[in-house]
Amino acid sequence: MSRKITVGIDPGKQGGIAIICNDIVLGAYKMKESYEYIQIIEQIIKEYSEDNLVFVIEKVGAMPGQGVVSMFTFGYGYGYLIAVLETLTQKITDVSPLVWKKYYKIPGKKQGLAECKSATIKAVAREFPDYYNASKSNYHSGIYDALL
Repeated sequence: MSRKITVGIDPGKQGGIAIICNDIVLGAYKMKESYEYIQIIEQIIKEYSEDNLVFVIEKVGAMPGQGVVSMFTFGYGYGYLIAVLETLTQKITDVSPLVWKKYYKIPGKKQGLAECKSATIKAVAREFPDYYNASKSNYHSGIYDALL
């Protein structure tokens, strides 16, 4: 019997990948350069080939004050990730940060990074207590965002 496996991805250099089944974290990785995280994705697809895999990617966009070159590079990486998953014929859902942060009652970064980080940590502790307790001292915003 196949399981539903959700692979959350927070794209970008400080992003993360999280593998979740029935509210249990099966694995979590810091995002790496595109050729490295493609290897992680291929490994996930191979390992969970008998399962119902769904990739949920944070839908990203430009924000005021970000440099043109960095935004182009970021957008390129996001597009590259989508293209790889499409090429590997994977199910993809994208969700904007506004949607998932509203769901977990996490304020936007405009209201302060400390408040955003604190609310994110609380949401992960509530939703994935086993993972949170095992990784308390290893907070990584990309992984925590990928989990949520």
